[in-house]
Amino acid sequence: MKKLSVLLLFILTACVYAADFEFANGGKTKYIIALPDKPEGFDQQAAKDLSYYFGKMSGADFKIVSESQVGNAENVIYVGQTAFARKVGVDFSKLTPEHWAIKKAGKKLVLSGGKPVGSFYAVWQVLNKFGCYSLTYDQDAIPELKSLKISLADEIKTHVFEGRMIWDGYGGYFAKNKTDKEVIDAYRMWKLRNGINGTQYGTEKIWCYSTFNIAHEPQFHSFSLYVNPNLFKKHPEYFMMNEHGQRVKPYTFRSRGSLCMSNRNMADHALESLRKMIKKHRATLPETQWPTVYDVSALDA
Repeated sequence: MKKLSVLLLFILTACVYAADFEFANGGKTKYIIALPDKPEGFDQQAAKDLSYYFGKMSGADFKIVSESQVGNAENVIYVGQTAFARKVGVDFSKLTPEHWAIKKAGKKLVLSGGKPVGSFYAVWQVLNKFGCYSLTYDQDAIPELKSLKISLADEIKTHVFEGRMIWDGYGGYFAKNKTDKEVIDAYRMWKLRNGINGTQYGTEKIWCYSTFNIAHEPQFHSFSLYVNPNLFKKHPEYFMMNEHGQRVKPYTFRSRGSLCMSNRNMADHALESLRKMIKKHRATLPETQWPTVYDVSALDA
């Protein structure tokens, strides 16, 4: 019975330490990171993040090469929509822009997904499994690991919620304080690394999708986009009355005023403005970036 217990313990211990991949050990690696010969979207940033954070965790140097430079290398991490990913069965035609794909192929690993951001998400799925996280725009959690050893399962997934944003007010703070561009860029990358696909007021969007892919500015408090306050002189009836029964022009383009919601002509004008905006976006933006949501909301108080 004692021998059986020892045998079971040995088997369980072996299972715990069994791993599909050991990307680095003792500050050295046999792995290279391969990008498509013509990387697109966030492919290059995904490879840079993987190389940088794997290096920080292990002390090893992970070189980035193009797929055509791989040659006979056996230890390869393929990032992006590579020919190798297609060869091992990743069907990109079935993936949305935010789907990520993780697939094992012997000593090779595919981190891919839909264009433009799926491969980036795949990289961060793996980094998170090692306990590596982007906590804020100036703070990361990066464990120091002698061995980058891990077991991975094949998966093709996307986020549960299509639209993901947490309002934090940094955009307004950056605008008021004339924050350095490198700080704003770091902030935007922090959001992307945490799967946020909405944007904050005052910061240029890096990636927006689904309910947050709003192409107009302002994105909210948007009445003036459809009925410009400059129309007040010609059509005061389009705008609200104050408590004295006087028509009032909005104080600013996005605040302190409103429209006369019972005026049919105003509604027709707003609808025509919306239709023109949609036509413009369809004519000037790539089909993959066509908005599906337009905001029509009251001006700020």
